[in-house]
Amino acid sequence: PPLTVGRVQIISKYIYFDCSKAIRELGLPQTTLGRSLEKAFRWFRENGYVHV
Repeated sequence: PPLTVGRVQIISKYIYFDCSKAIRELGLPQTTLGRSLEKAFRWFRENGYVHV
């Protein structure tokens, strides 16, 4: 089924994600959004997906 405005509203209102188990059991490091975007952009650039 298509993703409608109503479905997006329901998803954003009632569904959330909790990463505490991954942090606790896997030692997943916490990274800020800004740092994550920098790393992702660098990866895309280094792998030829972004040309600046």
